[in-house]
Amino acid sequence: MKILTIITINSCFFYAVASSNYCNTLHLDYVRRQLENFNSTTPFTEEDGTKHTPYIKVDNGVATVTVGNGNVEGGIYHPMIPSGDPNQVHWVTHIYVVDQNDHVIQMKTMDPTSAVPATFSFDVPEGVTQLIAYEFCNLHGLWKGPILLIETSLRRLATTVDDTCQKDDVPPNAYESWSADFNRRQEMPPFDLAHPYTTDGKHAPYITLDGSKGRIVVGTEENMHVMIGGDAETPPVSY
Repeated sequence: MKILTIITINSCFFYAVASSNYCNTLHLDYVRRQLENFNSTTPFTEEDGTKHTPYIKVDNGVATVTVGNGNVEGGIYHPMIPSGDPNQVHWVTHIYVVDQNDHVIQMKTMDPTSAVPATFSFDVPEGVTQLIAYEFCNLHGLWKGPILLIETSLRRLATTVDDTCQKDDVPPNAYESWSADFNRRQEMPPFDLAHPYTTDGKHAPYITLDGSKGRIVVGTEENMHVMIGGDAETPPVSY
């Protein structure tokens, strides 16, 4: 059992325990939300629209993922709209990439205050022969990009890097937008509430202070909130 904590509140430094299969767990939650909110067992694809589609290109062993195709005539990039208003906030919350074995090798938590397009780059791990990018839009769900086969010439240039996907903290500029989106989701089914839950128990966050440092624990000592991750042995993104 793990406890989510936040320390040194006054300096806005956040710390959370993250398991090695964090990225797989987050993907599984996005699959759940795709079914719950859009009645779809699979991600949307390029056929459903290019604005939300994540595209990959590789140059000298460095892969770059970009959401949308605004670089071509008639194309469009996905917007990045930060806001404290639940009715306005709209951005790509995460981009992640899987290899030929359906293993998540990279995941990036996006900052809605960043300029369009939503993009990030990473070194292609040695031995990778195929890449597929996914992105999650806070309003429009999970999207899957086209398969990119890594040519032999590009693989030779790829550096030897760790392909373990790690938890990525939310950028401080994104706090307000995340809060607004949580409020928006609370107002939607299945909750249909205009406010957060406040009942004491395992879901309630409790704060204690020691001088300028704070600690948040979710749940009570007798009824702590569980932290259950996805199965690291299960291929996470096979459709």
